Amino acid sequence: MEQQNISYPFTLVMVEGDTEVLFYNQIKSIYFQKYRVKIINLEGNWNIDKKILDKSSAYLVDHPGIEFVICICIDRDSRSGKAPINMELIINELNCYPNIHQKNIRLYEAVKDIESWFFHDVEGIYKFLHLPQKGLTKSVLQKYKPVEKLNHQDL
Repeated sequence: MEQQNISYPFTLVMVEGDTEVLFYNQIKSIYFQKYRVKIINLEGNWNIDKKILDKSSAYLVDHPGIEFVICICIDRDSRSGKAPINMELIINELNCYPNIHQKNIRLYEAVKDIESWFFHDVEGIYKFLHLPQKGLTKSVLQKYKPVEKLNHQDL
């Protein structure tokens, strides 16, 4: 295992759920092995502002001598078209800590739920679940379009 690069800030990557944890851990293992990155599961986007502030504050207080970057990676609520987050509140609340700078609090908003990407391959879902391919009619395929409007509940 290679030594982590301590010349870069410690990065907290906050994600909504288990699917995102799996995805971002894979990205971390491939591209960010040398960096200090912690993936944090917020376990849903309800009370997301409070969860982000609680988890961020805990790290900032426990590690006063370390510079941090906070990356908030969430899905836009595909049914309303808005992310359920108040970035102004989060930035204002975290601004009092000396080991985080406003420019290092970043929102990465996915315009689709990560689960909606699976609907690009409905045939693959049927195959994975060992469902009969004859049930895969044109009307079934049309039911899952446009994928941008689908989410984990549809899956």
